[in-house]
Amino acid sequence: MQSLRYVLGDVVFSSQTNRRLGKIREVLIDPEIGKIIAFGLDTFLNKNYLAPRDIIEFGSDKVVMNKEEELCEEKDLPRIKQIREKRIRVLGASVFTESATKIGKMGDLIFDETSGEILRYYVSRPFFSSPLKAYLILEKGDIKKIEKRGVIVRDLEKREKTKALAQ
Repeated sequence: MQSLRYVLGDVVFSSQTNRRLGKIREVLIDPEIGKIIAFGLDTFLNKNYLAPRDIIEFGSDKVVMNKEEELCEEKDLPRIKQIREKRIRVLGASVFTESATKIGKMGDLIFDETSGEILRYYVSRPFFSSPLKAYLILEKGDIKKIEKRGVIVRDLEKREKTKALAQ
């Protein structure tokens, strides 16, 4: 498991040549399946994309990928272009319940390093709402929809009821 906040800005290296390939500047999340499909790299000449499956290691401030040839451009993957055109961002997005109550902003995501599947969502809560609970941790099943206006989650009351029934 990996935190998205700690990956943004990391330098990407090739394991074969140990060459610096660029920095991770963007994360493309498929809003329909809740999965990271690519990391956008600012490289020396253009913008390239790297799929999570092509990453060998996440370090403290670097990411190591297998082969440079696995980098691709937007034109090579139509799904990247479709997601970029929607302009849906997840980090920093407003988070609402199904009943339209704003509960905070998306502060971080925890994802599976190999598949890119988002496992947990960390919602930053306004200080005045609960000084002891700076973050609300949501599981992927709590997410109803990711759209341009924000992230829609199950109503908190329903979420708590479901948890209580499961125990």
